[in-house]
Amino acid sequence: MINQSQNQNPQENMKSVVAAIKELKEDTANFLQTRYQMLLAELKQKISAVKLALPLFAVAAVFALLSLFVLTGALVFVVGQAIGIGWALLVIGVLYLIIAGACAWIGLNALTSEGVAPKRTLEVLKQDQVWLQTEARSV
Repeated sequence: MINQSQNQNPQENMKSVVAAIKELKEDTANFLQTRYQMLLAELKQKISAVKLALPLFAVAAVFALLSLFVLTGALVFVVGQAIGIGWALLVIGVLYLIIAGACAWIGLNALTSEGVAPKRTLEVLKQDQVWLQTEARSV
């Protein structure tokens, strides 16, 4: 009788090992799929912030370029005549520069408030790493 129970035991052990490997494979696939979905969701949020900031940076660049042209024209005109329309060009150039600075500031704030790194995904991965290390130590 002892012999029969020993013969059944290795087969049952083999089945349980195969089942454990299958379960580990499924758990790993679910784990990776979940982390991948988290990363995609967070990157979509980051992309929306970038989509807001890029047009503002483009507007800032256009206005900065316009202010450079106008300020250069104003400087040449003011130096050339020292009165009249040159001051108007100077004021318009400064106004464009203020607009460019405001757009750049708003765009920079939009990027820095969100950041570019996928923070939630990295935090979860760090927690997973700590969990795996504790599990490895306990085995």
